[in-house]
Amino acid sequence: MNLGFNHFVSSTAALAILTGSKLVVESCLRVQEGSDERVNAQELYQRLMQQADQTLLSMMENAGGIAEEGFQLLVAGSLECLANCVRGSKVFRDAMREAMEQRNMFEQFGKFLSTEFLSRTVSAEVALIIRLHLAGMAVSLAFSADSRLWAIDRGLLKLVAAIYEASPLREHRKLSKQSESPLFRCNKVLLRLLTVNSAAEKMRAHNALEDLRPHKRKINSAEPETEPWAYYERFLEGGATRLLRRERSVEEWKDQEEKLSGDRSSAPGSSAGPAASPQSDKSSANARAATWRATAARSTRSCTGRPTRLIAKASPVEGARKVARNSSLMF
Repeated sequence: MNLGFNHFVSSTAALAILTGSKLVVESCLRVQEGSDERVNAQELYQRLMQQADQTLLSMMENAGGIAEEGFQLLVAGSLECLANCVRGSKVFRDAMREAMEQRNMFEQFGKFLSTEFLSRTVSAEVALIIRLHLAGMAVSLAFSADSRLWAIDRGLLKLVAAIYEASPLREHRKLSKQSESPLFRCNKVLLRLLTVNSAAEKMRAHNALEDLRPHKRKINSAEPETEPWAYYERFLEGGATRLLRRERSVEEWKDQEEKLSGDRSSAPGSSAGPAASPQSDKSSANARAATWRATAARSTRSCTGRPTRLIAKASPVEGARKVARNSSLMF
């Protein structure tokens, strides 16, 4: 791999680490005082999608087995950046909605879940990370009041169904690891949508049962202690009026979103840790930087390492601004 490609890999790794902080996401969209956050969000979304799309296309065209790690990292890192920005910014979610007026959510992200891509060109570890990022993105869209309704209209349920389809039947069965399971995250997407009357009505209007019923075994396998499919099915058929024994507070839903929308294993070979919270953004970014640096170094040995050195020497916000100035991925 040449120096230019290595620069993209390490820059994307840096951005993936830094955007784990909501403060950094907001800073990225305000690159300079007076800049238009909406325009910046649209451009960042388009560039990250283009980078992920072009890398996937290159991997598929040259498929002769598992792709080089740098290519895998570039796809996974781009999707992590997108998921982080969706979680961290309403402005970015609005930019995503506008982008989906041309191609819906499944059309944009479904290819990253195809059997041909996940089973033939990336390792099992990276395949899990990709599914985890997309499931985390779905959580953010479903849990945010400003996005859940338009997300359903633009293909959220088909994306969730595709994540179920691409995931093994049994994955992270231990209760302590449930939040690291894309299946479990997708279950919570359904739960959150069904507890909001307007969203539940949209799910029925979009015939969600047709998309979800083929995956009922996986839905139950993600939560064997409750096997929630029967409840979801009855609710979608209109035979039940409530799913929860008690209503959850806004704070409880927010806490669950924080645990499920972030990435608890940000790079191949990293160890799982608690999901980032606003109070732990800085320490979380430092830990994630260490794992990403170790992984990116394996595929970017000839790279100058400038973006990752920026992370080590700067605060997350300062690092984001420096990466923005030095990376052609940014504005």
